[in-house]
Amino acid sequence: MDFNTENTVSRRDLIRRGGIIAASVAVAGALDVNPALGSVSASPRRGGNLRIGVPGGPAGSDILDPHAEGVAGFGQAFRQNVYSKLTDMMPDGTFENQLAESMRPNPKATVWKIKLKQGIKFHDGSELTADDVIYTFNRILNPSNVLKQARGNIDMIDPKGIVKDGKYDLTVNLLKPWSDFRAAVGQRYISIIKDGAKGPWTVANANGTGAFKLESWTPGTSYKYVANKNYFETGKPYVASVTVIGISDSVARVNALLSKQVDAISDAPVNQVPMIRSAGAKIIVNPGGSWTPLVMNTNVAPYNDVRVRQAMKLLIDRDKAVKIALAGYGTVGNDLFAKYDALYAADIPQRTFDPKKARELLKAAGHLNTNFVLSTSEAESDFVPLALVFEQGAKEAGIKITIKKDPADTFWDNTWGVAPFTFSSWGYRGFFTQWNQSFVSYNKEETQWINPKAVKASALVAKAAATGNFENSKALAVAAQQLLWDDGGYIIPYFKKKLDAAQPNVKGIEPHVFPALSWYRFWNFWLE
Repeated sequence: MDFNTENTVSRRDLIRRGGIIAASVAVAGALDVNPALGSVSASPRRGGNLRIGVPGGPAGSDILDPHAEGVAGFGQAFRQNVYSKLTDMMPDGTFENQLAESMRPNPKATVWKIKLKQGIKFHDGSELTADDVIYTFNRILNPSNVLKQARGNIDMIDPKGIVKDGKYDLTVNLLKPWSDFRAAVGQRYISIIKDGAKGPWTVANANGTGAFKLESWTPGTSYKYVANKNYFETGKPYVASVTVIGISDSVARVNALLSKQVDAISDAPVNQVPMIRSAGAKIIVNPGGSWTPLVMNTNVAPYNDVRVRQAMKLLIDRDKAVKIALAGYGTVGNDLFAKYDALYAADIPQRTFDPKKARELLKAAGHLNTNFVLSTSEAESDFVPLALVFEQGAKEAGIKITIKKDPADTFWDNTWGVAPFTFSSWGYRGFFTQWNQSFVSYNKEETQWINPKAVKASALVAKAAATGNFENSKALAVAAQQLLWDDGGYIIPYFKKKLDAAQPNVKGIEPHVFPALSWYRFWNFWLE
C-alpha cells in the first residue's frame, strides 16, 4: 500500500481492517439507546429552541478564540457549530470531508493536494476560498500565537510550504510524512476562519461557516446560537436556536434535565441512570473509546522513578474500577490508548492488580512508606469513584494514599497540569492523532514523558506514520506502545462508554466515539 489515493490513507481504511468501531456503535445503539432517540431516519420537525446542559467552567477561562481551548464543553460546542473544518469525525471514528471536496497525497504522504467545496458561505456572506484555509493554517502555526494545542495537531505542516493553486485549491507540503493528515485537520481546534480575521474575539466577529451563528454569550454561563439559513448541508440545521448552559456539577445537570430546565445533558453520571430512566428521560450510551487516565508527571519525584510508575499501575483493580466507577459501562484498559484503532497493541499482556509486586517495586525505589497524594474532583463524573477504587487497592497493598478533592469548576485550570498525580479525560482519537496530542500538545500538562524512551517511542511513531505498508506501520506502532506501557506516565484502567441523557422529544442524537452529544453536532438534532 502506498499513499497515492485519498482513500488508501484514510483512518476509515485502517479501522475497517479491525471492523471494531462500527460494531461498537451498533451494539451501543441496540442495547442502550432508545431507537427513536438515536434515529436519523424519521422526518425531522423544524423549529424550536434546544436547551443543552454541559459541564461549565470559570468565566475567566471561557474564550471565543476559534483555535484555543477555552472551557472544554463550551469551547467544543462553539467550534463545532459556529465553524467548520476540512474534515470531521463521524460517529464511528472515521473522518469524512466537511469543507474539503478532496484531499489527496503524493506517494510518500509528504505533499497533500486539497480541493475545497464551492459555494460555501461564511456567516457574513463571503465565500470560502483557499485564502481562508491558508490564513487559518498560518495563524495556527505562527509561534507568536499562544495556540499550542491547535499547533500540535498540524505541526507536520511546513509553514513555508502552503501554496495556493487556485481559488478553491491549495497544496500543503509537510515537514514529515504523515499518512493521517485527514484526521489531523479534522481535530477540534482546526476551525477554518476567514482570511484576515483577528481578535479580540467577540460575538460580533464569530464568523464561521458552521450551522449556527453565535447570538449571545455570557462567559462561564451560557451560549445562545441561531440557525444559519445558508448552511451548506442541505436542509440543516433543524432547530431554530440552541442555548448551551454551563452546569459544572453532574448531579445538578441531571436535576436540570429532570425538571425540564434543559432538554439534554452531556456526561450523565452512571449512578444517576436509574433515576433518569425512571423519570422518562433517555440515556445515550457512547461507545467505549473515551478514557480516564490517572496521570503521573514523570519529571517530578517520586514519579520520575520508573519503578514507582510501574507500581502505581499495579495498584488498581481494573475490573472493580469498571464495575464501581462506571457501573459496568466500560471495558478494562491496559495503559494504552486508541483501543479501536487497527494499530492498537492488543497483544501486549494485560496489566492486572498485583499489590505484592507493587510493594516490591516501591521498596526497591525507597518509597514503601511514602504518602502518595492523588488529586481528584467532580469535574468528570468518574474521577472521584475511580480515585476511591485506587485508594482501596493501595490500602490492600499497605501503601499510603491521600485523596485530595479539588473544586470541579477550577480543576482544569488549577489541578490538571499542576498536581503531579491526578486525572485527565480524553474522547476517542485514532492512534497517530492521540500520540501527537498526548506527547506534543499536552505533554507538559500531563505526563511530561520526555526521557530517552519517550524520544525513541515518538521516533517510532513518526516512522509508522511515514510508511504506506500497514504491516510495517503496525510493527512500529506496537514497538512504541510497548515503550509507553513499560515506561510512560499514564494509568489507563478502562475505556468508558460515556453517557448523555435527553428528554424523549429530542431526536437525531447518535452515539459517537468522541462524546459528548454526538460530538456536539447540534445541526442533526430536532425537537419532536
